[in-house]
Order: sequence, then structure tokens, then C-alpha cells
Amino acid sequence: MALSTLIMLLIGYNYFFLMKHYPGTGGVYAYCKATLGRDHAFLSAWFLCLSYLSLIPQNATMMAAMCRAIWGNALRGGISYTVAGAEVYLGEVAVAIAVLILFGALAILQKPFLQHIQTALALVLFFGAAAIAILVTPHIPFDQLFTHPSAGGGHSLSAIMTIIILAPWAFVGFEVISLETAHFRFSMEKSGKLIFLRYSREALSTALWPCRSSYLSSPVCSSKRSSAR
Repeated sequence: MALSTLIMLLIGYNYFFLMKHYPGTGGVYAYCKATLGRDHAFLSAWFLCLSYLSLIPQNATMMAAMCRAIWGNALRGGISYTVAGAEVYLGEVAVAIAVLILFGALAILQKPFLQHIQTALALVLFFGAAAIAILVTPHIPFDQLFTHPSAGGGHSLSAIMTIIILAPWAFVGFEVISLETAHFRFSMEKSGKLIFLRYSREALSTALWPCRSSYLSSPVCSSKRSSAR
């Protein structure tokens, strides 16, 4: 996680450098075109499109997982099909599509309101992860927390490299920031500090989630589940 954070901060610094030297509406395509030419800009734009096409649907499908955790199998009825061994239900697909339409409409029609929602959700994520980590810390088997980074039982180095390889996907967040440079009401120097604080906070909140996973696999949690049944 530390190596992934360093990679993201390096990418963030490069965005900050380009935002200072190329004011106005930025983005991967604009920056690559200005510094490396049209060919690099074209390839970078295609990689950006692939990131959006993979990340946005992936985040939308998490709504189905949240509904499953709250309401059980309420949405897992009716028409279904199988993809890569996973059952996909029409109700869960409808929820994911509805969430995408809702946030897309908010981004177009109520952008200031959506910004407040995003800020509130970011705070809930960070403080929620911190609160859960504090509550479960006394019951965490720390030997498992640090010696088994791979849940599938694979080699620890391969599990670490998987995280490092996936980390640059988060450059989409920098892309969103650079697109808003023309509307900044503060100095560009402050944007560098915001980028640093944003990814430091994200790295910390992500690092706290293994505490929850370790607790769920601990004997204490297993005994509580058994007594609840």
C-alpha cells in the first residue's frame, strides 16, 4: 500500500506540474497533446476511456452488493444469467443502472449539490473506516494481518504486485481535478496540497480495511456469529 501511495503521489505531482504550466481546462488529452503530440494524446485518451469503461460499471455493481448485504436476496429473483461463473440478476442490474442515471443527472443538472454529496460521502468513508478499525483492533489476529496479504493463499509478493499494478488506475481522479482548473477560485499552489492530502487520506482509509477483514476471519467473530444463530 505504501508503494502504491508513492506511485499515486508521483502521478499527482506530474498533474500538478502540468496544471501550473498549462492553465485552463486540462486533462490527459490536452496535456499529452501540448507536450508529446497528437499520437501520444490519442493513445492516452483511449487508455482513459478504458479506465472509465471499467471503473464506472464496477463501482455501480457495488450497489447490488450493498443491497444484498442489507436486504439479503430481495433483488435476486426473476430473470438471471451467468457471467464467468457469477449469477447476474435483472433486479441488481436495474439498481446499478438507476444509480448511474441518478448521478449522471446530478452531474449535469445539479453539479454544486453533487459536490457537497461527494464531500460528505468521502468523510463518511474515511471516518467510518477509522471507527471500524478502532472497534475491531482488540480482536484482530495481527500475525494474519501482516503475513497473509493474499486472500487466495497465493504468494505474498504476487499479491503486493497486484495492488501496485492496479494503483495507477486511480489517475482518473487526477483527471477530474485537472478538468476543473479553469474554475478554481484559489491559487494553483493550493491544488498541489489538495492532491497530496486527498491521496494520503485515501491511502490511510484503504489501509484500515484489512483490519475489518482480519476481524471477520477471527475466532471472536466466528463465535459471535454462531451465538447469533
